[in-house]
Amino acid sequence: MVQLSFPDAVAGRSGHAVSDVITELTSERIPTTDLGGTPHRLRVTRLAFTGKKAGLFTDDIDFHQEFGDGLWAISSEANQSGFRVM
Repeated sequence: MVQLSFPDAVAGRSGHAVSDVITELTSERIPTTDLGGTPHRLRVTRLAFTGKKAGLFTDDIDFHQEFGDGLWAISSEANQSGFRVM
């Protein structure tokens, strides 16, 4: 699979000439070449936090969780902040 340059990909999707895309990107100070960055991976192996819950229940919070391999999610059934997991 051939990977297109950013201007080539924009031109292909927009239907504009590559030279026009490069001119527009340059005028908006958007880089047209790969800046050479190396992606870095983040692996969370443990999470810990403490605090005091405010609201109806004012319990102390002391949370510690170790994470192994796999996909993890932390959620709350109902936390009265506009988010509810069903």
